Amino acid sequence: MLVLWVTNIDLRINNIMANAARGGQRSSETAFANVSYNPIVSSFMTLLDSKCLGKELHITGLTLLRKIVEVENKELVTPAADWAGEDWAAYQKIIAARQNSLVAIGCVEFLCKHLQDIDDDDVLEQTFLVCITLLLGGNKKSQDAFFHYFQHQDQSNVILMKLKRLPHRLRRRRLQIG
Repeated sequence: MLVLWVTNIDLRINNIMANAARGGQRSSETAFANVSYNPIVSSFMTLLDSKCLGKELHITGLTLLRKIVEVENKELVTPAADWAGEDWAAYQKIIAARQNSLVAIGCVEFLCKHLQDIDDDDVLEQTFLVCITLLLGGNKKSQDAFFHYFQHQDQSNVILMKLKRLPHRLRRRRLQIG
């Protein structure tokens, strides 16, 4: 429910603005003057980093972070990791802008640090899905930020080792369940 609320927030804001404009009110210009994207998303990443959330809320939070980019594709609701090129080509510019805005506020550094600190396979999987979303389409700013982090803050390749092990561990666990 929370994911739907967040992914539809843009539509809700547009509706409020349109209603205010139709009523001839000037409030549409100032209705969200105190709402600023960067501090909200930065605070959200800080909350995820605090490790005070239970596993399900943690995963939901990572999903919401991923949806900041994915919601721009009006054709699909699947994770960006599952998209083919033609699935999102029409939205490439807005998706790149969302990716760049997340990179600019330190999302890549947050994700890399998060990957180093977390050992739960489900949380790791969701974190890697956010990383894939930021790298979608070969986003240069995302690539540069990941490269910089790997080069300067993960010289022992902890993240790459977790990425290498994760598919095998998830596959083994799914075989045990099913």
